[in-house]
Amino acid sequence: MIELDTALHETIGARAEQQDAAGSALLGSGGGAQLLVLADGLGGHADGARASRMVIEAFNDAATGGLFDEPDGRRQALHGAIQEVNKRIHEATDPMDGHRSMASTAVAAILANGTVRWISVGDSHLYVCRNGRLSKLNADHSQAGIMIRHGYSPNDEAVINARSVLVSALTGRDIEEVDNPAHDVALEIGDVVVLASDGLNTLSDTEIALAIDQMYDKGAKAIATALVQMVIDRGLPRQDNATVVVSRVLGRGARAVEGDSPSLPLTQATTRTDIPTTPVPAPDEVTPVAPVPEIAVAAPPLVSESAVPHEGPTAAATAAAEPVAPLARTTAPTTASRQQPAAEATADAMARRKRRNMLIRIFLTALVSAVIAGVIVTQTG
Repeated sequence: MIELDTALHETIGARAEQQDAAGSALLGSGGGAQLLVLADGLGGHADGARASRMVIEAFNDAATGGLFDEPDGRRQALHGAIQEVNKRIHEATDPMDGHRSMASTAVAAILANGTVRWISVGDSHLYVCRNGRLSKLNADHSQAGIMIRHGYSPNDEAVINARSVLVSALTGRDIEEVDNPAHDVALEIGDVVVLASDGLNTLSDTEIALAIDQMYDKGAKAIATALVQMVIDRGLPRQDNATVVVSRVLGRGARAVEGDSPSLPLTQATTRTDIPTTPVPAPDEVTPVAPVPEIAVAAPPLVSESAVPHEGPTAAATAAAEPVAPLARTTAPTTASRQQPAAEATADAMARRKRRNMLIRIFLTALVSAVIAGVIVTQTG
């Protein structure tokens, strides 16, 4: 048995459309187990909002079908749900649209028996906040995450520009990277589990942890609302959609905290520049791709595919969904994510680096040639 308090909240930001979708569901195996799901549609693709809804729908189908009920089968069930989403996106892609198919990120977590198990594709986040420390559990499948894993500093200009460039997403084609670890992570009483779209990147990890700490006693809904409101208050002119699913671990099934609890494992260093990073495995070491009322989801309603007029960066966040109700799709209006200018800036930075390296090689080649010529002249003289 695990006792949880779960809620979600979202904002459209400064976008024309809400392309995030999220939700939670009780699992039919009993014991308070819950499935949390969040997806971020890619705005540069044909229909990111529809793709993110398809993530929620596929996980809902798996949950209502009892596929997540058995603890020993959850890892494989999560893998199967991700593959099913990818299949549905492939089948729904308009052949006339060419390479601009629908696409979405996805992160799903099962909280049960005092542990959290997850699967993720893309750059949406899975955090656990414990004793005021925010730990990111899932891998970052952005170009920035890959660069950091290869030794780049998170403060490098190229890394900063690469944050919005994804190397893996659900596109209907082969999935480049999936984070579906073999082992779950133990939860403790007082932990707060957070799923978030990359719109929350507006806030630093320190700000997120502080907000969780300040609002903890008021409940999951208050935490989720506070995080989204902080994003709105920041008022960035190009603020992306921001969605969070928050679950407080209240007891029963989680371990009681005794003294200083050990640090949570970090499977992926953050790409933010305001906190230290931790070395992580190279990309080829990433683990490839684990009862049942309906899943309680917040996904945009399947309305017209035209963009909903945005209300600006200070638009009010949409109301939080009930923690664990039948999976009623409710999403707010949504936006284009992964902006092309960021990708172009990254390309420019890499091009400058290549030109610099080429000039260095030319200089060294000329220098070596001059030295060799001097030696020949000396010997022949």
